[in-house]
Amino acid sequence: YLPDVAGALAFMYNLTGNNGQQIRNLVLSYKTLEDIFSGRITNWDDPEIQAINPPAVAANLPNQKILSVYRADASGENYLLSDYLLHMDPAGFEAYQGAMQVEVGQPAATWPTLQGGVTAPPGYPGWADGDLQGENGSDQAANFVSASSSDGAITYVETAYAKEHNMPVASVVNASGNSVQ
Repeated sequence: YLPDVAGALAFMYNLTGNNGQQIRNLVLSYKTLEDIFSGRITNWDDPEIQAINPPAVAANLPNQKILSVYRADASGENYLLSDYLLHMDPAGFEAYQGAMQVEVGQPAATWPTLQGGVTAPPGYPGWADGDLQGENGSDQAANFVSASSSDGAITYVETAYAKEHNMPVASVVNASGNSVQ
């Protein structure tokens, strides 16, 4: 017998809108996710994020830094996200892998990050500004994002972690153009 476990990857976030209320209906796409977790998009009110959200959400997005929380340890979540991005935008994600000086074109259990002594290449301002935070384990990533001091943070974890912390997860635009959980 071989036990098997499956869980959906969710994009848990902590974001207060311009109206002072927690945003609970954020929509992201593979491209915005790639740009957020690579450090290309650094602000919540970025036009790329505003364009895919309903008008009420887009107008409520704050001019606030995004704190992208990636898994610093080897994990299935890193593998799933890198595999997804390689399937959705091979050239874009491979360019990011190359900029981080890691193996290009293959999903990996470790998130592509800057290695010691390597400076952030042009086009990835989040790395230069320190807007990406590594956390070991889903518990740590979820705890970090759900903390009241982490307004503006987003991570990718198995859905149960977001539910456990009563945090919203972004809907993602699928191939047919619908946003789904």
